[in-house]
Amino acid sequence: MGRAPVPHTASEDGIRAFGIQSLKRVFERLEVRRPHVAGCGLGGMLAVGAATTGIVSSATALSPTGFWTPGQRWWVITHLRMFRAAARLALATDPPLAEISFVRNLIISRLCVRPKRMDLAEALANLAAMRDTPAFSEAMASARQFQWKSEPKPVVPLTVAWGAQDKMISPSQMVNARLRLPAADFARLPGCGHLSMIDDPEMVAWVILRNCARGEDRLTTHPPLS
Repeated sequence: MGRAPVPHTASEDGIRAFGIQSLKRVFERLEVRRPHVAGCGLGGMLAVGAATTGIVSSATALSPTGFWTPGQRWWVITHLRMFRAAARLALATDPPLAEISFVRNLIISRLCVRPKRMDLAEALANLAAMRDTPAFSEAMASARQFQWKSEPKPVVPLTVAWGAQDKMISPSQMVNARLRLPAADFARLPGCGHLSMIDDPEMVAWVILRNCARGEDRLTTHPPLS
């Protein structure tokens, strides 16, 4: 979440418009046109929105938000609040408790299956970003209302991938995502949690690159993911 802004809307059209404008500003700064994009969680939600617009060449969404039932949404919001509280406590002392590997790994294990793969500096930065984000309350307010209810139709290749052991946004939400996105490709990432790029960066890179190749009308071969 970090210091990124959040949309002041919870409608599908509003989320999509916010994502388009945010991405366009980034593309202009980087001087790129129709790049391939990938995002996780809230970023995955924006990737889905971008795939429906044609401003990107392909989009890969990792555990995207918004495909939840009301009960699943409550769990995600509650989980995020608990994680933020833990981050605050772990960073409140001097030196911070988060510098103790057991404490740090216990907290980060809510995000990934292999927390030890995240080094100390990266873990502290992630915890500080969650603690300090100015957009947390706004993001939670939007999340309480938002849900994909229509069938957003991608106009570019879209892959939705979910960590099979995601504790933050349960892979059971793939059921709703498949119903809403019948044209998308889906992949379950074995041995991965919410931050699948930490647990298995090679697998995630392959999923993204495979989707990029689809966007470039190229084919690659690899053992299929279920």
